This record gives sequence, structure tokens and C-alpha cells, in this order.
Amino acid sequence: MAQAPVAVGGGGPPAGFGPSPQAMAEHQREVDAASALPTPRAKDGHPDLTGYWGHRQNLGGLVEQAKSRVNPDGTTNAPLFGDIQDEINQVKRGEANRAAREVNNGTRPVYKPEFQAQALKNMRDSIHLDPAYRCQELGVPRLGPPSEIVQQPDIMFFLYSDVYPALPNHYRIVYTDGRQHDPKADPMPNGDAIGHWEGDTLVIDIANIDPDTWIDSQGSYHDDKLHVIERYTRKGNALHYEVTVEDPTMFAQPFHPRPTDLLLGKPGEHVAQDYPCSEMDQSHYVN
Repeated sequence: MAQAPVAVGGGGPPAGFGPSPQAMAEHQREVDAASALPTPRAKDGHPDLTGYWGHRQNLGGLVEQAKSRVNPDGTTNAPLFGDIQDEINQVKRGEANRAAREVNNGTRPVYKPEFQAQALKNMRDSIHLDPAYRCQELGVPRLGPPSEIVQQPDIMFFLYSDVYPALPNHYRIVYTDGRQHDPKADPMPNGDAIGHWEGDTLVIDIANIDPDTWIDSQGSYHDDKLHVIERYTRKGNALHYEVTVEDPTMFAQPFHPRPTDLLLGKPGEHVAQDYPCSEMDQSHYVN
């Protein structure tokens, strides 16, 4: 998943994107119930974010879109593998979704005029240009919120699983010891992340992000001036995630993907180990 980048701001996601209203209402009821529980706190008094935040079934509507239901264009959501009509439906949905994204600024950054053509080209040819298809790191903010957090007094470890089918076993390190960004650090896909607390919210400032990454799977590119702010707020057994994405060189305005609420997994649950990505298919992609 990364990513299923959907957004508020700029108009919100177009019709057909994200979970159904029924799934959203059900998920919100779960979030409300989890939020009403006591919030665990670390010895320093801050909320303890440690845990497996693996209840991700509504993130970006990924699973909901995989369920069988009728789409506005008359096609139905088919299983990943099926007969030829299923495959035709998937292609039609992909074309319709791409066309909707091209005209809807709520699902992707708004670029300055001189960068719009390249962003559109990336989107239309993402099947060949997406760095993730070559097993390159997704980077932030495309990785999204972690599947598991290990919180220590001066550092946090973010672990990821199932964020993207071919790219398992990601991790991030976030320092919360008061340090500043390292001006000599090499650009990295996940950037240089430093965190601090604002009340009960962990705020993570990320700079020095490798410009070879994309912000999403739809060709949203950036330069070395990309700046990302993440906010994590735990209430009970729910974790609220917000992100702001800025690129003063290329973006006409800050980009605000839709906030996400994660639910705490069962005791003893952890991210699963998996095989590393090994790209062997891209040369066979034809559409």
C-alpha cells in the first residue's frame, strides 16, 4: 500500500474510490469504540504507541475495492485471478480510475504549470515507470503509517508489512531525542526523520528524501526539497494518522492525503517476515 493515496483537500476522492459508505460507517464505529478505552502511557507520560497496528482493512479502501460489488461503469470487482471477463473488468476499472485521478486534485498533489506535463506522463505510463516495480524503496509518504511500532524513550522503530504486495519487510527509525536534521546526511527513500511531542501527538518532521521515489503509485514525483510532516495520535486502542506533504519547488500548494485511523491488533501479533523483492516481471508488462 502504499499506497493507496487518497485525500481530503482539493476536492476529495472521486466517486468509486475508497471504501463504501457502509464499510466506512462500520470502521468508524470500531474506531469510536477503540478510542473510548484508556490510553496506555509510557513512563515519560506520553502515549505509548507501541503495538501492532495491523487492523488495516479499510486503508484507502484496498480490501473493500477487492470485494464483489457493482461499479458505476457496470463492471464488478473481480478476484485477482479469474476468467477473461474478470481481467477485462479490471482493465476497465483501471482506466476509469486513472481518468478520474487525472481530473481530480484531491487524490494527488497539485503541480505548478511547468511540472504538470511530466506528472501526467508518469501517471499514464506508471506501469513502466513506477520505481516500486523495480523493487526500489517506496519512501515516505508513500509507505504510510506503520504496521507495528516499538517505542523507546529517545527513539522509535516503525515496522511495515503488506504495504505493497511485492515490497515487504520495510522499517524506519525515528529519533525523538531532540536532535536536528543532519545537513550532511545522504538522501534516503525514508529521509531523515526526527520526532517530538505536541501534547499527546507525536509529530515527525522528515527531510532529505531521495527524489527517485514517488509520492504514490500514480506518478506523483518530487525533487530534493520534499518535506513531510506526519502526526500520530493514540486514543485508547486507535491510532490517528495525518500527513502533510510539501515541495516548494514543484507543488502549487501543500498536499493533504486523507487521514487514517488504525486499530490495535491482538496481543502477541507482530509483523510477519517475508521474502525480499526480486523484480522479474517488468519486461513482460504491456499495458
